[in-house]
Amino acid sequence: MFFSNRTVLSFFGSGLIPWAPGTMGSLASWCLGYGFIVLSHVSCVTASCYLILLGFICLIVGIGYSYAWLKHNPNDDDDDPSWIVIDEAAAVFLGLGVLCFLSTSNLLSFGSAVIFFILFRLFDILKPWPISWVEKTLKGNPWRGAWGIMMDDVMAGLLAVVVHLVIHAFTFSCLSGK
Repeated sequence: MFFSNRTVLSFFGSGLIPWAPGTMGSLASWCLGYGFIVLSHVSCVTASCYLILLGFICLIVGIGYSYAWLKHNPNDDDDDPSWIVIDEAAAVFLGLGVLCFLSTSNLLSFGSAVIFFILFRLFDILKPWPISWVEKTLKGNPWRGAWGIMMDDVMAGLLAVVVHLVIHAFTFSCLSGK
C-alpha cells in the first residue's frame, strides 16, 4: 500500500501540527531514532547502520515525493512548505546514526542526543552558511527544488554533528586536563 504524498512528506502527519511543524517533525523522528537506539538491544554500531539506512531511505523517498509535489503544484509560491518535514526526519536519522557510530560507549547518551537535536533545530532555523547556500542554489525547476527541500536539512544535520563533536572534544579535553 502506498501512502499519499501529504502523508509521506509530512512524516506521517507530524508536519501538519500547526505550530512549529519543523520542530514537531524533528521531534517525532528524534523520538523514533533515539527510542530505537535505546530499545533495540543491539550494539550502537548496528543501531547506527539501521538509522543511517533509514535516513537514506527518507532522503531518497523525500526527493521523489518532493519532486512529484513540486511538479503537480507549479503555481505554489512556497519552494519549501513548512509542513514538508521528511527532510527533517532524514537529517535526524542520519545525524543520530553518525553520532551513535562515533560513540565511545555502546549507547549514545541521552544528553548527546538532546544536544544534537537542539543544534540541528538551531541550524535548521537560522540557516548559516553553507546551509543557506544549499537552500538558495537548489531552487528553480521541480528536480532542483526537490533536492533543495531535502539537502538544506541534511546539511543542517551534518553541521550539528560536527559542532557536537567539537563541543564534545573541547569539553572532554578541558575536563581531563589535557
